[in-house]
Amino acid sequence: MRKPNGYGSIKKLSGNRRRPFVFVITKDGKQKAMGYFCSQVEAEIYAADFNKKNNKILHGHEIIFSELFYRWLPFYIDKHQPSKSTINSYHNSYKHCLSLYEMPLKKIKYYHLQDIIDTVKRKGLSYSTCKKIRSTLSLMFKYALMMEYVDKNYVMLLNLGKNKQKRPHKPFTRQKINKLWANIHIEGVDTILILIYTGMRVGELLNLTKDNIYLRQKY
Repeated sequence: MRKPNGYGSIKKLSGNRRRPFVFVITKDGKQKAMGYFCSQVEAEIYAADFNKKNNKILHGHEIIFSELFYRWLPFYIDKHQPSKSTINSYHNSYKHCLSLYEMPLKKIKYYHLQDIIDTVKRKGLSYSTCKKIRSTLSLMFKYALMMEYVDKNYVMLLNLGKNKQKRPHKPFTRQKINKLWANIHIEGVDTILILIYTGMRVGELLNLTKDNIYLRQKY
């Protein structure tokens, strides 16, 4: 789509840069950088907002999925202040939605979203990953509804399937525990019994010091 005169342009700078994309405008015959960005989508959003303020609207523009993500995430961070790990989780979920990146929001239907979940399951990824993707999509499309980018939200209709544990935990039977007591003289058996009776994890047990042991109080 041809941009209006004076709309500005986005360039990718050479070299290994954290923010390689720059939005420039021509002013007094010289190009002036207005901002630097990590991705082209972020630069496009900035350019659209900048020109809208200056009454240079790009007619016929439809918001696509990737643009929604980069509009929603800063809004959500500013409003809710999520942890760094939560933000990373949103980015990881977004990476699984590659097939939607260039799709206009109003053309995204239920089966497009369900295909994202089904593809993740076919790859053998966890139920937890599917839940995180659905959660991210839900927050994105709630924002899209609020901003009137869409008039429907199919996310809550998504089917994640059943949560099947790959390696379900099985407790020691009384017979096995008795067998351990009968072989207490073998090196390492006492450590296994401590883990069974206290419920500690291996790392927690290894990090214990003498200061953590109270023999008189028996704990």
